Amino acid sequence: MDWDTIELNWERYRKLAQDKWHKIPDVVLEDIAGKRERLVAAVERAYDLSLEQAERDVNRWSEEARRVGDALAERFARSRSQAAAEFRSAAGATSARVAEGRRRLADLRDQAGARGELAIDRTREQVRAHPAATIALAVGIGMLLGQLLTRRK
Repeated sequence: MDWDTIELNWERYRKLAQDKWHKIPDVVLEDIAGKRERLVAAVERAYDLSLEQAERDVNRWSEEARRVGDALAERFARSRSQAAAEFRSAAGATSARVAEGRRRLADLRDQAGARGELAIDRTREQVRAHPAATIALAVGIGMLLGQLLTRRK
């Protein structure tokens, strides 16, 4: 495994090292900071191994850590992909609802416009059919408004 990766991501790999070599104190693992030589020396001291044995152990661990890291990265990618798919699905459903709401609003606007035009047409027909009654009604409304406005003064 590329030790630069371990060194740069030591906080993540430190947990894996801690699981593997539980006899190494946390303070020592923290001080290792991803340095291979320091890890080999710590394993050698904590487990009373020869330098060669400690190096083999660290090499095996690095391969295992790479596989674990790859598995975690793959799991993260799958989770991210699944979340993106769910987000797209929710966005699609929301978009469909918004489009339906717009269509419904346009239909209601058209219906209201048609009803308003119908009411205006009927009023015009009534005014043409009964001009005298329309004039009398207008005069009556004018007198009523005049009375209401003069009372306030």
